[in-house]
Amino acid sequence: MDLKIVSVDSDGTMAFNLKEQRLTNGIQQLLQEVSVELLSNFNAVTGRGSNLPTVLEAAIPGDSTTTQGSIAGAVQTAQAHVISNQQEADLEPDERLARLDLLRAHSDSGIEWDISVQVTTAAGTTAQTTVTL
Repeated sequence: MDLKIVSVDSDGTMAFNLKEQRLTNGIQQLLQEVSVELLSNFNAVTGRGSNLPTVLEAAIPGDSTTTQGSIAGAVQTAQAHVISNQQEADLEPDERLARLDLLRAHSDSGIEWDISVQVTTAAGTTAQTTVTL
């Protein structure tokens, strides 16, 4: 179990929660793991991070097609990292990632992006969340 630092409500809105320190499990734990992966640049020591922040920093405003393709690649990288890191772990099926799908990557300005993903667990449960960078 991990400390619950990220909560996701029924609409998929993610919020950091550092005041209430409690353990999380199930799909909430998986959503937290996926969110941290998406919000992080790659770290060779941990083998974690999708490089999504770097992708968006390098994005050219007005070239949304290329940026959307790069975002899709970062989501696939996040999926690969989470699945790889879970291989040896003793996890419940609702804590184990089966698929991570990009649902939407949208930016009105080309600078701030709303990225919606769907998490599918090994138990077949799905949940959606959105990160804004």
